[in-house]
Amino acid sequence: MTSQTRYRGFDRFRIEQCGSQEQVFTPATKWDLTHGTAPYDKWTPLEKHMSTDQSPTFQSIFAAIGQKLDADSELKQLFSQALGLLLQETPPQAQPLESPEDLLVEETPSQLGATDLLPVAPPISRPSLEELAGLVQTFKPVAALTQSAAPSERPGAPAPVEIIQARLRIKRDAIAQAVERSEAKTRGEKVPSTGEWYHGVIAQAKALPNCYLWMCQSRHDDATVQKWKKTEACFYVMSKALSLVKECRNLDVRSVMERTLMLLAEAQSMVRSACKEFDFEDGDQLDVYLHLLDWSAAQQRYIARFMKADDLADPEQTEDLVKRIDLLSSEVASIKAQKKLRNNLLGKIRYELKILGNRPSDPFSNWTKIVASVDQLASLGLAPNDAELRSALIDHLDEIPDVLELPEGFQQFLAATDTFLATQPAATPFREDIPTPEVTKAATYLRGMAIVIIGGQCRHESKIALMSALSLSEINWIETRPHETTSQFESAIARGEVKLVLLAIRWSSHSYGDVKKFCDKHGKKLVRLPRGYGVNQVAAEICNQCSGEFE
Repeated sequence: MTSQTRYRGFDRFRIEQCGSQEQVFTPATKWDLTHGTAPYDKWTPLEKHMSTDQSPTFQSIFAAIGQKLDADSELKQLFSQALGLLLQETPPQAQPLESPEDLLVEETPSQLGATDLLPVAPPISRPSLEELAGLVQTFKPVAALTQSAAPSERPGAPAPVEIIQARLRIKRDAIAQAVERSEAKTRGEKVPSTGEWYHGVIAQAKALPNCYLWMCQSRHDDATVQKWKKTEACFYVMSKALSLVKECRNLDVRSVMERTLMLLAEAQSMVRSACKEFDFEDGDQLDVYLHLLDWSAAQQRYIARFMKADDLADPEQTEDLVKRIDLLSSEVASIKAQKKLRNNLLGKIRYELKILGNRPSDPFSNWTKIVASVDQLASLGLAPNDAELRSALIDHLDEIPDVLELPEGFQQFLAATDTFLATQPAATPFREDIPTPEVTKAATYLRGMAIVIIGGQCRHESKIALMSALSLSEINWIETRPHETTSQFESAIARGEVKLVLLAIRWSSHSYGDVKKFCDKHGKKLVRLPRGYGVNQVAAEICNQCSGEFE
C-alpha cells in the first residue's frame, strides 16, 4: 500500500503524484521557508517536481537564497512580502519546529477520509508581469541597522561627503514623489505600483553605491501627506547644513566652523526623528553622524546637543533651523568674498613687485599700487604682522620712494615688520671671547661713551650685550608709539656724553626725519639699523655708516 506524505498542521494546497508517493505542498510551508522555520536546503516537495539532473542545481540555488535571507533581515522581510503577493493569501502564523523530521508524518489511506482526498484548488489571481517587475525593483536589499550597529559604536567609515550629497538629492526626489503619490491616493485616483511609480529615481539610485530608497517600499504606501512633507523638510535641512559645513571646511574658517557643526547635528537628528516614525534608520543620516564625530574631534569641539538617541531634535522645527542656516550662510559668504579679495590683492602685490624687479623707469606708480593694496588689506582686517604679506615685501621695503605718502594701514604694517626684524636672532651669534673685527673697531670708537637707541623693543639681554661688547657707559633706549611727538628725542640726543644715535625703526614715517635734524644740530652721528640690533649686526652697521670717523 502506498503511503501519502503531507505537512502536519496545514491545509493542503496541492497534491502531486510523484512516482509511488504523493506530496502535499502548502502556502504556509512557503511562508515557513521565507521566515526560517524550515531549512532552505531541504525543500523536498519542490525537488519532487524536478528531474534527477535538475534537482542538485535548484537545491543549490535555494540554499544560496536561504543563506542570503538569513544574513539580511530586511531582504528576508521583502522576500516574504513578495511571496505573499504572489500567492494572494495571508499566511497563517508559523509555529517553530524542533527538527526538519517533524515536518513529515506517515498516513495510510485508511487514515484519510473521503474529504481528505485531493481537493480542487481554486483559480489563483496572479499579478501581471509588469507588476512583478515593479515589485522586484523596490526590493533592493540593504543591511538592516541592528542594535549592535548603533551609531555610538562607530561602524565602518562613512561615505565621502560628495556621495552623501548625491544620495540625499535622489532621496529628496523620491520623497517628493511619495508626497505626490499620497496626494493622488487621497483624491481617490488610481496609482501604478510602487515599482512603476518610482522607476526613475530607483534607476538613479542604482548608479550610486549603497543608495537605498527605503521610502519607495510598498509598506510605506499608507503614510499621510503631512508625514511625507515633514520627512522631506528634514532631509532638505540636513542637505543644506551639510553643504554649509563643507563650504566652511574648504575655507578653513574656524570662527564659524563650530556653529555650523551644531546646526548640522540638529539637522541630522531631525532626520533620525522623522525616520523613526517609519520604523527605519537612514544610512545617510548615520554617515553624517559619523562625519560629525570626526570633524568635532579635529576641531577639538564638543557637540552638546542632538548627538544621542534620547536627545532628538523636533522635526516640526525645520523652518526655524533653515533661517539659522541661512543667516550663517550669509556670514560665510561674506568671509568667502573677503578671502577672495585678499588673494586678489596679494596677487596684485606680487605682480607689481615682479615688474619692479625688471627696473622700470618710473617705479613710483608701481609702489603707489602696492601701498594702496596693503592699506586695503589692512581695512579688510588683515593683521599687520601677517606672515604671507611680510614675506612678499620684506626684501623690497628699502626701495620705497621717500616722496611716497604712506597711509595708516601701510604704516601699521611697517611698524609690525620693524618689530619682527628687531626680535630676530642675529645671523652670527656674538661671542665675548672671540669678538669680530667690526665689534673691536666699534668698541674702540665708542669706549666709555653713551648711545641713544630710538625705536624697536628694548630687551634687557640685548641691552646688556651691547653695553658689554661695545664698552659703553650707558644706553638710553627710547621705545616709540604711533603718532608720538619727536620733541622728546632732542633732549636725549643733545646730552654731552651721547656720541651716537641708533635709529632702530626701518622705513619710519616722515616725522622721524626730524631725528636726522636733531643729530645734525647737536653734532651726533646717526646710524640706521636695517636688520635688528644683535651685537654683530649693530657693530657692522656702525662700521659701515661711520667709516669716516675711524680714519
